[in-house]
Amino acid sequence: MIALLLACGSEPTTETKPLEQPKTPNVIFITMDTTRRDRLGIYGYESAKTSRIDAFANQGYQFQHTYSSIPLTTPSHASMLTGLYPPHHGIRNNGDAILPDAIQTLPEQLHAHGYQTVASVSAFVTTRIWNLHQGFDHYFDEIETQQGGRWAQERVAASVMDDLISWFDTEHESNKPFFMWAHLYDPHHPHIVHPGYEEIGNTYDAEIAYMNDQIDRLYQHVSNTAPDTIWVLIADHGEAFEGQHGESSHGLFLYEETMAIPWIIRPYPALSETQIVNTPSSVVDVPNTILGLLELPRLENIDGINAITEDRTQPVYMESNTVQQRFGYHPEIALSNGKDKLMPTANPHLYDLKTDPNEVHNLYTDAKAPEWSDWVGLGRTLYMDSPRFTMDSPDASVMKQLEALGYMGGNNGSNTDLSAYDIDAKDRLDTISELTDIVKSRRLKPDTTPEEIIQRFETLLESEPQLAEARLLLGQTYAVAGRKEDAIQTLEQAMALNPESVVVALNLANQHADLEHFEEGIAILESVLDRVPNDKGAQSNLLRMLSDSGEHEVAIQRGSQWLADTPSQQLQAILGVILVRNQQWELGTEMLRASLADDIPREHVQRSLGHLALRKQDVHQALQAYETEIKHFPDPDLQLKIAKIYEQQKNWSASANHYCAVASARPQLTRAHLNCAQTHFNLDNIEAAEKALEPALQLAPEGPFVLLLHANILAKQGQTEEATKIFEQAKNLREQQVSGQPKR
Repeated sequence: MIALLLACGSEPTTETKPLEQPKTPNVIFITMDTTRRDRLGIYGYESAKTSRIDAFANQGYQFQHTYSSIPLTTPSHASMLTGLYPPHHGIRNNGDAILPDAIQTLPEQLHAHGYQTVASVSAFVTTRIWNLHQGFDHYFDEIETQQGGRWAQERVAASVMDDLISWFDTEHESNKPFFMWAHLYDPHHPHIVHPGYEEIGNTYDAEIAYMNDQIDRLYQHVSNTAPDTIWVLIADHGEAFEGQHGESSHGLFLYEETMAIPWIIRPYPALSETQIVNTPSSVVDVPNTILGLLELPRLENIDGINAITEDRTQPVYMESNTVQQRFGYHPEIALSNGKDKLMPTANPHLYDLKTDPNEVHNLYTDAKAPEWSDWVGLGRTLYMDSPRFTMDSPDASVMKQLEALGYMGGNNGSNTDLSAYDIDAKDRLDTISELTDIVKSRRLKPDTTPEEIIQRFETLLESEPQLAEARLLLGQTYAVAGRKEDAIQTLEQAMALNPESVVVALNLANQHADLEHFEEGIAILESVLDRVPNDKGAQSNLLRMLSDSGEHEVAIQRGSQWLADTPSQQLQAILGVILVRNQQWELGTEMLRASLADDIPREHVQRSLGHLALRKQDVHQALQAYETEIKHFPDPDLQLKIAKIYEQQKNWSASANHYCAVASARPQLTRAHLNCAQTHFNLDNIEAAEKALEPALQLAPEGPFVLLLHANILAKQGQTEEATKIFEQAKNLREQQVSGQPKR
């Protein structure tokens, strides 16, 4: 043990001194995203570089049979903070709902008992958008914009720890206990090779090692000042490596690699040695276990127990409805007591975890069914339970990004009637693999044409026509390819498969709107609102569609009524845009600015504010607004407008950046390449101008302005004779254009 402790840095000297236990120790709660139990040293992984994490276990409780409630970040953290299984808190997938205000959370309970509460999170899936910030005095979730949209955004553990250390040094009141939450996303894909960790060959292990060292950094900074601190470390879920049970990450299935997670608590005072906890446990046990250590009132009417002092009377419950939402298969359900695991799905699976830890041999038979009927009944009953609180859907702008990135896209609805599903996802691994690969190709391989994607979707649907996600994505791909009528027909088929899907309905309505079939689109959205009156996505799309059809006043009237009934920044945003369209400048400005209060970027808001600024001839303010808009919602048309403004200001560098971005987004647009090249020429970047002009020369070899710039570039390069020849050619072509004469 001495060697182990030395490996992770010197221990603060106060830790070895006898201290009287205070009534209110601090709590530092660390959630390690995507961290498998079997990749930490204390759990037997010899190659691990996890000395700090292991040191906590050497002086505390090490839970041997802890499970995630669901292999997805947002709902798993909701379970940790509330003590409720996903059916009861209502968040059953990343992006499908936000945590209701009515649920009492662990930080709210601690805050009510005098705790300062602070959190720093590292990914979009734990930002305040999902309402996980309930009960926190400070919630650091500012994540810089990155390629791939907000869903792909994360920040490294060092940034998370910077927030918490800064708070501790400047905001912490020494006379109050604190609850500090650090969410560390590093082991999640994509992996970063940090300086100093290059020699760790496995990038997943390297990320865990980096995370461990950042945990140690926080420990070294805090512990001398606040030794009376309980340290709680747990993962939200694990990770399947390529080839494990047909899964290469997490989210679909409930095997040990994604569900068996580490949980370590070093209490205050620390234990003299590791105490192994064999009680089957779950992330839902976090709140009452921590409150028990603090001798504070437990949360009532929750699914979790105090896993240190109580025995669990029923197996731990786990679920994933991703295969149901995406493929229309039976949802995944599992129960475990640490020794046995049962998956009561369409084709039940039963594993003896002691003799078969890799879950290879399915022991379930019809003859065994009576023996496991209680577990089957418990799992199916829990899955079909309703949320205990009224649920809110996420903001429409968030939903749009989720859908664009492949999440929520296939939503087969949220039907919890398990009798409606008779296909077991574990028997359809080839289908899952093919659809996953098509989606990746569609999103990540720019050389793949829409027609190639269409062909693969059509082939897949011949064999599995019930795949609503494939039909939805095929419809979207038809739209991208300009086949709008095919898109509508396919989306109607997806709607027939799942008439309750709001996502499919919104896509179908928007396709009708693109063809100016406003009556059809509005009817679809009205139908959605008949079923789900408060759906912000349907409300926003309906208002936009009414406005596009010229019904500005009707849109304003309905939006104002919805806003009066349910205050919403999303509705303020769309109303503001419509008011500006209707030339109600002052009220539009007021609405648009009010919509910025929650810091959620929304399409057209900053663009409209930019237009308003230009009306007042405030070019600087307009540019600021336009730049903010395209940062979150890239649009070549707006970028072209920005480039022209910079060009008028003779800010050639900024103009070049935007013109060249337009050229990249629209490679067939000759004018974009010409403008990109011209601004580089104006900057005297002749080599860059020459390269930027090449596509324009290929697209328009007889374009007079293209040839004129080509001549000027050649002249700058000293090729006077060739420049003169091309200049004359450009001049003649331009004269022919003006006179209307045919080319010779």
